[in-house]
Amino acid sequence: MALIKTIDTQKLSNWLKEGKKITILDIRPIAERNEWYIPNSIHINIYESLKSGNVQALDDVQIDNQIPVVTLCAGGNLSKFATEILASKGFDAYSLEGGMKAWNYAYDTAVLEFENFKIIQIRRVAKGCLSYIIGSGNKAIVIDASLDPSIYDTIAKTEGWKIDFVTDTHIHAGYVSRTKDLANYSGAKHLMNSNASVSYSFTPLEDNELLKIGEIEIKVIHTPGHT
Repeated sequence: MALIKTIDTQKLSNWLKEGKKITILDIRPIAERNEWYIPNSIHINIYESLKSGNVQALDDVQIDNQIPVVTLCAGGNLSKFATEILASKGFDAYSLEGGMKAWNYAYDTAVLEFENFKIIQIRRVAKGCLSYIIGSGNKAIVIDASLDPSIYDTIAKTEGWKIDFVTDTHIHAGYVSRTKDLANYSGAKHLMNSNASVSYSFTPLEDNELLKIGEIEIKVIHTPGHT
């Protein structure tokens, strides 16, 4: 069998963002596929066949062998077998490291630059959860953290910023906030709406309060509704 190549979630996210031509082959059971999937991926119902070790499981799959193909499963193990089979057939094939479990935390970024500050949006591509780092001078604030704290720390350090503040715009119901974790990780001051009903301590924010971040000030505005 041919050498197994793998790809991590960040590289796949970058390929998709760049518009690179790739085929994403989803080999999970249909029930898992129906729960969630990577847009524009192709599903083939060969999970049980691959699990049984059938090297002919991909014989009838009609995909372009001139385009790189990324196979994925739930945790990144069975997809290696599928990748091995495809590579033996001459495909430029990769197995997604960590599978869909890892894809849950893949992200990309978008940047807005102004004269004396920068806003970096960090988007979890699988879930659509948005975080923001606003930096000015050598200081920054992180808003609505939902990824591992080291990601925000690395982005901030790359920009030459120290994270002074972290906060959430509201109490999140759609995902688990990592803001408290980031506060502990970075030593930043944890700010929250003064009316927030949570079981941990924080520094309360009042309506119209001003936060000094480097060369700018950010004004707190309490608004109805979580949006």
